[in-house]
Amino acid sequence: LDPEEPAVCNSLGVTLRVKGEFEKSAQCFKQALQLDPLDVAAHGQLGFVLRENGDLAGAEESFQAALRLDPDDEDALEGMRLLSSESGEANSSSPGSGA
Repeated sequence: LDPEEPAVCNSLGVTLRVKGEFEKSAQCFKQALQLDPLDVAAHGQLGFVLRENGDLAGAEESFQAALRLDPDDEDALEGMRLLSSESGEANSSSPGSGA
């Protein structure tokens, strides 16, 4: 296995994400993107890891980067839907200020 291959970094990142090792997973996807900044899958996977780690702004940035490269990328579109849904839930559960 060659850690200088984006596909290897992506595969390891996915494995670490499944194991719940989000920081290590994010490092793998960032390494993949250093090797190939046009890797749509790495942008999308990084978005999911950042979301799972609570970095919603970073997740949105990663999903948007994937969508700039491929506007039809299903993973990035799903990631944006999740963020939008979570944002809506957070807004609806916030206490109102007009009570």
